[in-house]
Amino acid sequence: VTTWNAKHPYLYTLALNLVDKNGNTVEARSSKIGFRDVRFSEKNALLINGVPVKLIGVNRHDHSPTGGKTVTRAEMEKDIFLLKQNNFNSIRTSHYPNDPHIYDLCDKYGLYVIDEANIESHGVRGELANDPTWTASTMDRVIRLVERDKNHASIISWSFGNESGCGPTFAGMSGYVKDFDPTRFIHYEGAQGDPNHPEYAPIGSKKHKEFNAKYHSNPTDPPYVDVLSRMYPHLEQLEGIATSPFINRPILMCEYAHSMGNSLGNLKEYWDLIYAHDNLIGGYIWDMIDQGIERTAKNGKKYFAYGGDFGDTPNDQNFCINGVFNSDRGLRPQTYECKYVFQPVVIKAVDLKKGIIEIENRYNFTNLSNYMFTWEVVENGKTMQQGEFKGPDIEPGKKGNAKSGYKQIKPKAGNDYWVQVKMFSTKNEDWAEAGYQIAEEQLIIQDSKPVLDAVKTTAPEIAENEAAITLKGNKFSATFDKQTGALSSLNYNGLKVIEKPLVPNLWRPPTDNDSRGWKTPEKLEVWAKSKETITLESISAQKQGDVVVITIKRIIPNAGNIEENYTVYGNGIIDVDFNLQVEESAPELIRVGMQAGINKAFVNARFYGNGPHENYIDRNQSAFKGLYAMKTNALTESYVKPQECGNRTGVEWLELKTENGKALKVEAKDKIAFAVWPFTEENLSTSNFTWELEEAEYYTLNIDLIQAGVGGIDTWSIKARPIQNYRLLEKNYSYGFRLGLANASTP
Repeated sequence: VTTWNAKHPYLYTLALNLVDKNGNTVEARSSKIGFRDVRFSEKNALLINGVPVKLIGVNRHDHSPTGGKTVTRAEMEKDIFLLKQNNFNSIRTSHYPNDPHIYDLCDKYGLYVIDEANIESHGVRGELANDPTWTASTMDRVIRLVERDKNHASIISWSFGNESGCGPTFAGMSGYVKDFDPTRFIHYEGAQGDPNHPEYAPIGSKKHKEFNAKYHSNPTDPPYVDVLSRMYPHLEQLEGIATSPFINRPILMCEYAHSMGNSLGNLKEYWDLIYAHDNLIGGYIWDMIDQGIERTAKNGKKYFAYGGDFGDTPNDQNFCINGVFNSDRGLRPQTYECKYVFQPVVIKAVDLKKGIIEIENRYNFTNLSNYMFTWEVVENGKTMQQGEFKGPDIEPGKKGNAKSGYKQIKPKAGNDYWVQVKMFSTKNEDWAEAGYQIAEEQLIIQDSKPVLDAVKTTAPEIAENEAAITLKGNKFSATFDKQTGALSSLNYNGLKVIEKPLVPNLWRPPTDNDSRGWKTPEKLEVWAKSKETITLESISAQKQGDVVVITIKRIIPNAGNIEENYTVYGNGIIDVDFNLQVEESAPELIRVGMQAGINKAFVNARFYGNGPHENYIDRNQSAFKGLYAMKTNALTESYVKPQECGNRTGVEWLELKTENGKALKVEAKDKIAFAVWPFTEENLSTSNFTWELEEAEYYTLNIDLIQAGVGGIDTWSIKARPIQNYRLLEKNYSYGFRLGLANASTP
């Protein structure tokens, strides 16, 4: 017998013939069936056909941007293809049995399924589970689910519904299903026992800290479920459960990594934990697709509508906008992060100068010899050598070395070098043609710190009056406003660069995680209002040899002090140094940077840093260092409810160019982050829909040292805040960058 698994979904055709007493066929039917075995190991790993498997899952709702809950078969198939293409292997049918066609597709193309009953009593929690008058109707839903779907090979687990508390009714369901079908495991997250158990204490509380010291000394989850299921656990909680000596069941996150708006930070940290522990069998991101409905606004712009747009009151506003994919099934920055974190190989350096790498095969049933790999040796973003090699003979779950075949290199001082390795399919699949890229890794050979070129010019002329300090040099002029201390005007050879002054920027338009869970507008109010409350303490201009230094000191009441130094050269180059000293009593920061409005003529962009897609410090595993070029407008990411967007990390330089070739160049003294928006921060912060975003008369340019992460645990509690590693908790921040006119090459 050839067994079925999600990677190789082998199906047999079962033919049934009904014949009469004379042997004539009266009716004939056929069905696709598969054979597979589901069980748990002694270490509580999930075994499919005896092989350990991690469930790389997503919660799926029926959704069409034009049909709502009326989903076509083509859209269903597109869902399956998207998941396969982005390295998912499982879905949970949250929170109802799906159209039977979905299970046929999962059988055919290969996805593991947790099949969930349509039971939900969130508002009253476990009241119905403990009310005998509801037992029959509740049991009926589970019985019908199991009876209808029992022959699908893709279904590996029955789930008894969602967020309906705990009680005898669910114990009865389990008794029935275990007797009727012992081949699949029972899941129900609501079966958690005592809600006063310390596990449920708020993160950071004394009760929770005590619990961290000894997780589950008295586990209370009822025995009628086969796995311990948790929603949105903090990383410490997940690790604590995994390492507890008192727990002897597999652990599954039926919901985690709430992908609402600009989110899905720290996904890597979750999966580092999952791969480190046999009994962490995987998780299901909430959720797959933004559930927006396509509409056309009164100004003619198309957008995705959400709660409250249909005369519906009450509503949850945009709380159905939390997908890994857009409402129209388009890709998002989160999609790329998922594809990378979930990719089936881990590629590490052994001896990069000789081209030797180590590859770990995370496939469960496939040898890497079935794939093709390519490599590029890159210097400062430009390819030096390239080639390919056949996938090495590495069995599932094993590691081995591979030699790429490039010539040994001798890195030059001051240059960056890396190897870019990509993995491709070699045969056509139903969901992707041969040559589809499955995985990618960047291995750094040498990462040099940026060095700004020395500048030799004569000092610019200084003109000062009560209102401003103006500097003039060779075909340039710069003006500093003495009331605000801002660089208010910058002109190069007749090209006006600055349309809105360059000022400190210590805030970001709140993401859903920021506003709903972290509540940054209230908790970080001093930074939210800093542009309004900041006062100028002093501004001075001093000629120092061949340069002029403008020193600006500012005070943010009850928050901190800022000192900016602008070193201005006679050819128009300006070096900016920024230092922020935060008061001990001030709350943590969310952004450290500067912002200006720049000429809308800069329609083309190039940058050298992490990209090409939007990325943040806790969601940039999939964004590789490189040299990228695109239209300036393409730097902005469109979220259904507008919010902070478009950031790029690890940037060494940014070049913004006009159509006639003039370019503004921003060069980092170390590394910076940047974002460019075609609208104002105020517009971005106050708009509820994309159709409300209006093209400004300038681009908003953010030049940052750093931003806090976007968070990725939930969106409604303090856990929405980024994890500790990605918060801005220091009290002193300094960085620098250079502004100048560049002779830009063609992107």
